Amino acid sequence: MPFYPFNEPGHDITSYEGALIEVDDRELRGSIRMRCHPSHLDVRWQIDEDVPERWALGVFEEPEIDLQVRESGTIYAMRGLRHDFGSGSLAT
Repeated sequence: MPFYPFNEPGHDITSYEGALIEVDDRELRGSIRMRCHPSHLDVRWQIDEDVPERWALGVFEEPEIDLQVRESGTIYAMRGLRHDFGSGSLAT
């Protein structure tokens, strides 16, 4: 049975770190983190590298983004909502 040492109360739980999106044939690394609130679970994504300007400006035209999580040779596609140039939440 897998065991995860959870963080201190109020701190994010990192569920993924690695390549998150592909822009202009370049993979950009990022993370997906969870934060527990008294009334809901917040799942957020963040790009950890400088994003190309053309892609960053798309936040004004395309509020959603396709994220890719790579695990054991498999790519899992997820839909995300952009909140700013390099971060947002997972679409539900």
